[in-house]
Amino acid sequence: MKLYHSFTSPFVRKALVIAHELSLVDRITLHTEPTGALKTGLAVTNANPLSKIPTLTLDDGQTTLYDSRVICEYLDSLGGGKFFPQGEKRWEALRRQALADGIMDAAIIVMLERMNRTPEMRSQEWIDAQLRKVDLGLDAFEAEAKEGKLAGPENMTIGEITLVVALGWFDLRFGDRDWRVGRPALTEFVKKFEGRGSFEATKPPAS
Repeated sequence: MKLYHSFTSPFVRKALVIAHELSLVDRITLHTEPTGALKTGLAVTNANPLSKIPTLTLDDGQTTLYDSRVICEYLDSLGGGKFFPQGEKRWEALRRQALADGIMDAAIIVMLERMNRTPEMRSQEWIDAQLRKVDLGLDAFEAEAKEGKLAGPENMTIGEITLVVALGWFDLRFGDRDWRVGRPALTEFVKKFEGRGSFEATKPPAS
């Protein structure tokens, strides 16, 4: 399998965490190519009309899967279905994944607004609206962590994986905006994953 990726993409990291957890990483070849809001490599575009990563080309060389949610569930199916539970717990896991993904989406909008627009062209109202989504989402996870509803490393689902990846990405991209402030339960939750092999192996380089 070939995974089109970026070393700093949190959505790619989700898939790679699962690949490491399920001992599938040796079956995946990483293909790095420029991707971004304004410019994307041709190989990614040929594999995915949306020109986004992650994109996974399967072993037949023809079938491609995207986005991260589909890729994660596909990899999980190869490994026995460990991180996508069945029954009522499935919806809980998928809801948490959607919330963590949505938080990252909002934060990425802010990052791109700051990177691609000059200060006088930026909409502070738009930025504030996205950051409010981030804060409300993190507060919702803080409440779940406080109530003991989030699973630790041994019983984690795609929901917890996505959340931990999101928090790691915030440390990388929003170092001036500490998500830990006012969220002690979430802070303690993420500490449980420190040192776990799959998260250490996929940690993005400092930039």
